Amino acid sequence: TDINDNRPTILPVSSAFQLRSQLEVDTVIQTFTVNDLDIGDSGTVSLRITSGNANGAFRLTGRALILAKPFDRTVQLLYSLLIEAVDHGTPSMQSQPDAAVTITVLGSAPRFINSSYSAMLLDSKPVGATALTVTAEDPDTGGRQMVYYEIIAGNSNQAFAIDQCSGEITLSRSLNAGTLANYNLTVNAVVRGQSRLSTSTSILITVLDDNEAPTCVTGPYNVNIYEGVLNVGRVPCADRDSGNNNVLTYVLSDSHRNLILINSSSGQLSLSYRLHVTVITCFSSNVTVTDQGTPPLSTQVPVQVCVQPRLTISPLSSMKTLSEADPVTSVVEQYTASDLVDSTAAIQYSIPSGNTGGVFSISFSGLVTLVRNLDYESLTTYNLTIQAVSSANNADGAIAQSNLIVTVTDSNDNVPVISPSQLVVTFNESVGTGAVVAAFTCTDRDDGANGQGNFTITGGNVQDSFRIDAKTGAVSLARMLNYEIVADRRFSLAVRCADGGPTSLFTLATLVVQLSNVNEHAPSFTPSNMYAETIGELASIGDTAVTVTATDQDGTAVSYRLINPVGLPFTLDPLLGRLLVSQTLDFDSQNNYQLSVEASDGMLVARAAINLTIADENNHAPEFNQSVFDLVISEAVAVGTQVYTVSCTDGDHGSNALVSYSTVTSSSSSYLRTTSNGAIYLNRTVDFESLTSFSVQIQCADGGTPSLTGTALLLIRISGVNEHTPVFSAQEYNISVPEDFTVGSVLGSVSATDNDTGVDGQIAYILSSGNDDSTFQLLQSSGELVLRKPLDFETQQVYNLDIIARDTGGKFSNATVEISVIDLNDAVPQCDRTNYNATLSETVAAGHLLTRLVCSDSDAIDSTLTYQIQSGNSTLFRVNSNGQVFTRQVLDADQGTVTYSLTVAVSDLVGQQVLVYITVTVQTVNEFAPVFMPALYTVREYENATRSTRLVQVIATDQDGGADGRVQYALQSSTPTGPFALDAATGSLTLTQTLDYEDTTMYSLDIIATDSATTSKTATATVSVIVLDLDDNSPRLSPSSQTVRVPANQTGGSRVAVLRLTDADSPMFSQHHCAITTGNSDNLFSLAGDLEVIVNPSVGAIRDVKLTGFVTLFIQCTDLNNTQLTAATAMVIIEVIATNLNSPVFNSSIPLNVTVLENATLSSTIVTLHATDPDDPNQAITYCLDQGNINSQFALDSRSGALQLSRNLNREDRASFSLIVSALDGGSCTDQRSGQTFATVNIAIGDINDNTPVLRPSLLVLTVAEATSIGTFLGQLTCTDGDVGSNAMTSVEVSRQQNVLNVLTNGTVYLNSTLDVSIEDSYQFTATCRDSGSPPLQTTATISIQVTASNQNRPVFTPTVYNVNVSENAAFGTNLLTLTASDPDSGRAGDFVFTLASGVAGGVFTLNEQTGILSVVGSLDYERDTSYSLMASVNNPSPYEWQCNSSVSTPCLSQAQINIAVLDTNDNVPVCRPTQYRLQANETTLVGTVLATLNCSDLDTGANGMLRYSLQSRSVNFGSSLAVNASTGEVYVANSFNRLMSSFYTLWIDITDMGSPTTQSALVFVYLEVQAVNMFEPVFTNSTYRSSVLENVVIGTTVATVSASDADRQP
Repeated sequence: TDINDNRPTILPVSSAFQLRSQLEVDTVIQTFTVNDLDIGDSGTVSLRITSGNANGAFRLTGRALILAKPFDRTVQLLYSLLIEAVDHGTPSMQSQPDAAVTITVLGSAPRFINSSYSAMLLDSKPVGATALTVTAEDPDTGGRQMVYYEIIAGNSNQAFAIDQCSGEITLSRSLNAGTLANYNLTVNAVVRGQSRLSTSTSILITVLDDNEAPTCVTGPYNVNIYEGVLNVGRVPCADRDSGNNNVLTYVLSDSHRNLILINSSSGQLSLSYRLHVTVITCFSSNVTVTDQGTPPLSTQVPVQVCVQPRLTISPLSSMKTLSEADPVTSVVEQYTASDLVDSTAAIQYSIPSGNTGGVFSISFSGLVTLVRNLDYESLTTYNLTIQAVSSANNADGAIAQSNLIVTVTDSNDNVPVISPSQLVVTFNESVGTGAVVAAFTCTDRDDGANGQGNFTITGGNVQDSFRIDAKTGAVSLARMLNYEIVADRRFSLAVRCADGGPTSLFTLATLVVQLSNVNEHAPSFTPSNMYAETIGELASIGDTAVTVTATDQDGTAVSYRLINPVGLPFTLDPLLGRLLVSQTLDFDSQNNYQLSVEASDGMLVARAAINLTIADENNHAPEFNQSVFDLVISEAVAVGTQVYTVSCTDGDHGSNALVSYSTVTSSSSSYLRTTSNGAIYLNRTVDFESLTSFSVQIQCADGGTPSLTGTALLLIRISGVNEHTPVFSAQEYNISVPEDFTVGSVLGSVSATDNDTGVDGQIAYILSSGNDDSTFQLLQSSGELVLRKPLDFETQQVYNLDIIARDTGGKFSNATVEISVIDLNDAVPQCDRTNYNATLSETVAAGHLLTRLVCSDSDAIDSTLTYQIQSGNSTLFRVNSNGQVFTRQVLDADQGTVTYSLTVAVSDLVGQQVLVYITVTVQTVNEFAPVFMPALYTVREYENATRSTRLVQVIATDQDGGADGRVQYALQSSTPTGPFALDAATGSLTLTQTLDYEDTTMYSLDIIATDSATTSKTATATVSVIVLDLDDNSPRLSPSSQTVRVPANQTGGSRVAVLRLTDADSPMFSQHHCAITTGNSDNLFSLAGDLEVIVNPSVGAIRDVKLTGFVTLFIQCTDLNNTQLTAATAMVIIEVIATNLNSPVFNSSIPLNVTVLENATLSSTIVTLHATDPDDPNQAITYCLDQGNINSQFALDSRSGALQLSRNLNREDRASFSLIVSALDGGSCTDQRSGQTFATVNIAIGDINDNTPVLRPSLLVLTVAEATSIGTFLGQLTCTDGDVGSNAMTSVEVSRQQNVLNVLTNGTVYLNSTLDVSIEDSYQFTATCRDSGSPPLQTTATISIQVTASNQNRPVFTPTVYNVNVSENAAFGTNLLTLTASDPDSGRAGDFVFTLASGVAGGVFTLNEQTGILSVVGSLDYERDTSYSLMASVNNPSPYEWQCNSSVSTPCLSQAQINIAVLDTNDNVPVCRPTQYRLQANETTLVGTVLATLNCSDLDTGANGMLRYSLQSRSVNFGSSLAVNASTGEVYVANSFNRLMSSFYTLWIDITDMGSPTTQSALVFVYLEVQAVNMFEPVFTNSTYRSSVLENVVIGTTVATVSASDADRQP
């Protein structure tokens, strides 16, 4: 038998509720769960309330706690109940612990006396009028005093206000029935202090209309309209009324009715016709506005309409000045016009008048520009009218005009013309000074100073040998010339004629004047008459082997010739001395030549010998025995296998004939490796599937320098093998099917790929094992797996099949298929437990995850579960589809822990469910931190405040209840607290000692308020204590004693001493009075400014009262704010000292500006200073050198005043010195306390001629073309001299110029004669620069001139356009064409070289610069580029290149256009993407329907790119149902499908191009599945079935058999 040995348990153990005071009696508050493990009476449990049930407010009925009496908040606000569970055993046992229930009684919302309110008001009611009053009372107290009111909705425009205490609603804005006739207000009644318990009521206020007169614009209605506009505007009137009171009528009431109209209903004003400002500007009218009220009310509005111009133009007027030299298109002015009515209207600009000669034009944008040249002489002023016209439809010719005045100024625009422009004159040395040797004339079309010409000689006038008359242009000899003496025998004068314009224009002419000579000297070879040179045997005909040079001192041209030239492969240039190759040289035939040459000046000759050696060269390139090698390699060949050997030969000998082999780098060269002996090896694996052929260029190079090479092309074709095994897309296939899956349906498919191409890549699928009962069928060609027998989950759940993919070459691979049979739904959901517990704090945010229900359904399908809260407050909680339970909102537990009990139903898709119970406990949290109000306190207190003085009380509040809301105060330990104490409970701040302003003027205290929660929260406030000052400190003077020395000549007002007064008090208490109390009996001193002791201003100087001695002053300062404080005192002792009244004076007769030659001797005296002292003429004077003595260049005797030279001078280093000297009447230069006077000694350094001129450059090298004009500037020599004056005046001269040069004295070098490279190709002269010193100094430089041949003509292409065709398979090195050109110049200047100037594409072509042959050097691809356009240019070879003139816009060099057309070959295989199609069609698809269009293309063109489609014979095409369009590749239905014959089709389609000579092809596979269409309904065999059955028949007995048939059939 059972004994009572188990205590009963009660749940929940703790719970809390907040209930409204109006809760109805008999409401169930809590249901408890009890349990007792005993049985019988011992297991029978009863509940009882053991404590806290004040006034019997609650009762227990069964397990439910129920409200027994109404709540009365005036009697009890909080109940704490203990519920005990007691069993009926003997003895009985009680629960431990008991259940604790805390119930807080909350106040109830107030109640309005009436359920609704309404009122009607006239809209003329004034602001402040009462509309109505609402009343509500507190149901807890029955009173109205604790209720306040607020309007929370419907108060449009804040039209009403409510008294919070009385509920009276008044008008706060004027009403208007026409604007808003009804107000639906919502008013809240709120009980004070009850957490805003509130109730709302609705109030309907109807606004009634009260007729008022219409309201219109104040004053007249003024309207400005633009001309051409009809719409004037609407008279601005309104009526606040509604109904007929709001209906207005507008009437015009004056004589302008024929001009202006008004709409009587809208008040819209408009014109009868368009107006212009030229017709009328303003007119007036009156409008009467009347409403339709009873009686009607009216308002009159005066209207004034003014017409304004609609078109504006800017600027309205303008004045511009142009020079006649300004160019055409010069901008004169920019005009902007706009249509103020139609901003989109186009503006048309014109110049209707003033545009004489059409000199100006105005654009559509208003820009005035110059279109013809101005001529000041023709017209000086233009007065233009600028007009703008609007194109708007309603503009009616509205225009705007502006005036533009253009003033034309003259310019010097005509260049003087000098005649003749070139003049050559010959004269002999007997011509006398003053003889006229030439004359020029000058004319200028300009007038005035602009047209007056003046002549000058600007260049070439060596040593001023000639002069020109500035007015007449006559050139005469200025000095006698002697041919044997003068250096310049040919003068090239530059004659200039310039006009007198502000920017002078000028013209130059050239005058060449020349002397002759006598032939005295034979030519001489330089550098010697023996020449030795080496030339290679490959030298071209015309190359220079050696150049001989000879000169003639007479300046006569020298010619050259070969002695015994017969049989020699050379010719000698008679003018230049160049030995030229005239025949091909051969080292093997002859390798040395001994030649003799002769130089002649026409009378005398000289001879020289030439030793010429022929050098051997590499002149044969190696050659392969064939240009193209064809090779076939199997893709199975191993890397490293030798696949071929090549060889080539070289016609040279020795190292030049040694050859080595290599592979030319290209995109395919990495496949092969070529050794130096010509062996070729496979370097990379080749794959027939990715590469069927490639080509590589092989090169052989000889050992010559530079090396010569030969190339050959190696073509390699790859042959394939069956090397790849089919590969399944997966090694294991998993298929899941329900056990009721239809027999004959496709379960799934497998697929494999084979990287081989063609038949080697065709795959067949085989089911090898696991299908013993033939449940499944694997289609051989498609890989589809078909169900052939029904499935049964209970019989077999899994099938494992082995499958094979085999290609036609016999290679195969294996895979497995696992088929899982799926069961149907028959299980009830299960959860891991039925009771869950969750605990959270009241601060947890909404959406918090409480728990997750772990539930499942053992069914394999339909296992999805749904969750729903059946009971327990679903408004606070929610559960999602995963069984996760969340809070919907923040849960409140301010009054203690709260418990919720939830019941959740878990269901599967067929409705089977299980219940789960969840207990949620919400715990209270310290939510709020204390808050200071305010957070910043400021306290002011005087510094004499005593200890314990209360300064301020800080207050912080905390919205939490209980201990969480109790606040303690403390001073923050991290900040200095000072003399303060803080009461922790009250927040009172008091003093702990007296304050001192002078110590601290302000304290800043941080006070922390902390609540009493377990996890406390804090707040911080700042208290600023400002200490107020009192006058409690005596002033102080510093220094308290001082002694100063003052010169007796100090004048009145001079500062003697300074004192400093301080007072520790604040400035407001720092007012003082200071005075000299004793010691100033002579009133010699006084106080001024900031306590400065000064000489009394009334005293002229101290010496007037006291010459020397001591004065002791006592100074006292008194605090004016508190005379009880001790005064500040100080003592100043002043010593008056005698003064030196006068400083020395320098003797004015002593010169202070002197000149010293730079070669002056050391210690020589420059000047002797002398000064006297007016105080004592016998006073010894000390002389000092204070400043300016750079590098201690000078020395000054301090006693005698003698200034001497202490270092050597150099004027070129420094040209002058400025010395500051002083005279002292006592002391030394280092202690200058006496009277002192300063003077400045200026020393200029005189120059001597001690610097040799410098001529730069020391070697002037000039290259001059033989066609250079006489008088051309060639170069500049610059001569400088470090001296000054005449010592620095230099001139440049050149001896023996041979009339070639004209070198001016300033070093400018001009050409003085015509050069001929065939006569003389180089010159060398010596230039001398000489100064004008005494004696003169000079230096020399060398001028070297190299004469170059002149290229007179540029080479020209014949023809300039070339067209050529080339096949895209053209071999490397194929020659396409040869360019031709011509040049009439002779020699090297007539040779030419070709270059490709532009358009070279990827290095495909090359142009031989010598022969002009264009060749193929890269791969051509018609599909990449069908044509090329190249540009070739031709020029002369270096150094005879044709020099371009940058000012010429046409191409400088002759160019030829080369157009290359690439011809297509059939070199591309058709490409199809994709190559496999899986199609579906139903059995009713119409004949002709296109199922797919094959996406195939061929990069070739023409027939090579045209494709033809055909079916292979191996296609499975039952009944020829499918066909392919041979041209378009469309796969279409040719005959109707018959699923009884077959449900699938497989097509193999060949795609072949139509190229010639060979065709290329591709292959596409198409698989089509024909799907059944359910076209017929089943039909019962009989329309009615009848059967009889006994009532006791056994269950399972067949009652009847019905049958039906369906015209649809499965294959």
